[in-house]
Amino acid sequence: MQANSAYRTPARVLRRLSKANVVYELPQAQHGAWDNFSMRNIGFAVQRSMARDFHGDAQAMRKTAVARLARNHQVDTQKLKSEARVAFADFATVLSLIP
Repeated sequence: MQANSAYRTPARVLRRLSKANVVYELPQAQHGAWDNFSMRNIGFAVQRSMARDFHGDAQAMRKTAVARLARNHQVDTQKLKSEARVAFADFATVLSLIP
């Protein structure tokens, strides 16, 4: 692929990849470090945090996470397009798990 800048991955391969989780392992990473990682554990961690810290209120958790991330990174979420606002909120919710 590096030798041919015109190379494009076939659509059938992209469709197959889109149906699975993909974790990119950087060259300097310990080989196989991600082998036992499961994406769904992130969702479980969000659920535990929501239950513990927000009494199960997803909207309250999302609002708090968005406000924190926007404040810490000086982002005016009102200037974001609606799709970007949703993505920002999803990302903020996951990042809220990091102290």
